[in-house]
Amino acid sequence: MGKVQVNLSLNDVLETRFRQSFRGYNQDDVDVFLDKVVQDYAAFNKEIDRLEQEVEQLKKGYGYR
Repeated sequence: MGKVQVNLSLNDVLETRFRQSFRGYNQDDVDVFLDKVVQDYAAFNKEIDRLEQEVEQLKKGYGYR
């Protein structure tokens, strides 16, 4: 089972900056939204790591190589 290719890393999201424009989006709204995206991304990565460890434990229990 291979890893899924993702387009953005957690750091990519954290480091993204948007140019300001006269009629652009509210910067605070964008920052709040990106903070939520980062939190979700970190939670998903943590869950993926946990599940990968669980899979390895199960493989060992069944003698899978």
